Amino acid sequence: TPGWIGTIKASDYWLALHHWLMCGGERTSASLELRWAWINMTKGIACVPGKVRKTKAAMTYALSPQCVAALETIRRPTRELVFPWPGCRGSFYYQIKQLLKRAGLPHHRNGLQTMRRSFASHLEAKIPGAATAALHHSSRGVTQKHYLDQRIIGATEYWRSMPVIGP
Repeated sequence: TPGWIGTIKASDYWLALHHWLMCGGERTSASLELRWAWINMTKGIACVPGKVRKTKAAMTYALSPQCVAALETIRRPTRELVFPWPGCRGSFYYQIKQLLKRAGLPHHRNGLQTMRRSFASHLEAKIPGAATAALHHSSRGVTQKHYLDQRIIGATEYWRSMPVIGP
């Protein structure tokens, strides 16, 4: 996507944000409060304190090498917030909607909630039962009712059942 978000190239900002969301399924509000001081880029770990999370419970996330690389791209200039937003939250959600439209994807009131659901569904497909703990939900029912997409879980099961071809 063209343009800039403050001092960060917009395409780099959105890519890093999406990698971050797929690494841990964190909520948008906590993601926008994420600080560089909470990330150990060398170890690929982010520790988010409970004070910025809805559940008030601290969470530690393992970052993929792709996420670390994307975050490294937006690390400069030096600043406290990883994903600073120069406007109000309303403008943030408006820009998410525009980004999704340009990509030809469905857009909802909070487009990033879909990322949280995708994270949960892919994790559940890989490790059945893990999504509830990873999202820090109060009950398994919340996860099953609102977060798990059977199309993702079923598709993953299909591919996992395919024989490996090769030597």
